[in-house]
Amino acid sequence: MFSPKKKIPSLAAAGLALAGCGDGGANSELDAARDRIAQLDPSVTAFCMREIECDPYPEDPFFGDVDNCRTLILQLYGDYIQGSPDPDACGAAFIAAFDCAGDTPCDGILYACEVEYDATLAVCGDDEEEVTP
Repeated sequence: MFSPKKKIPSLAAAGLALAGCGDGGANSELDAARDRIAQLDPSVTAFCMREIECDPYPEDPFFGDVDNCRTLILQLYGDYIQGSPDPDACGAAFIAAFDCAGDTPCDGILYACEVEYDATLAVCGDDEEEVTP
């Protein structure tokens, strides 16, 4: 005879374990991803401020405002970093690239940080290479 009081707790525990709750696995990955974003945020903020200062198109809905710029970049690059082969090294490479761009005068912003950008590709992987079968 089926006894819900005996089955439901064990089913719930199994479901939580499969979902990553209770064992620290999924939660620790999520916490690590949040930490990487928090570490990246000051560099991205400085970059966004520089981008807005240098941008000849201030009406741009994404880069015309620091908060919009930050949100867009942190979301896109956060996902990219998390999906990279080594998220910690990838995050550090992006911090260096955004720090460089945030400290670059407007007339050199496109070319001054090529070394740092190349380092992100080397450490994080190239999207085109990853999607090629």
